Amino acid sequence: MKKHTDYKVTFHGVDNEQYFQGHGVSFTKFTDCATGIGNSNAEALDDALEGLAQQGWDTEVLEQEIIARSLDGKPLKDKPEDLGEECHYYVSVDVKL
Repeated sequence: MKKHTDYKVTFHGVDNEQYFQGHGVSFTKFTDCATGIGNSNAEALDDALEGLAQQGWDTEVLEQEIIARSLDGKPLKDKPEDLGEECHYYVSVDVKL
């Protein structure tokens, strides 16, 4: 398993799945990233961490560190009822060796 030396969590908020611009690590200090979607920030974060795990990253330690930092002070909210079926929360996690 790859161990991270640094990471960054980006909460993109709510967007329609057809219009989400995406997220990448070009021209940054990070080597890999994963973006997750879900009905809440918590679900989207879990999805992003699962994507990193599939890339060979040790996400158990990473998840503990993210929780310890209180997710940059952003609360994990449930999906509001008025979002349509095509709208989701998006969260990206960037990592580097």
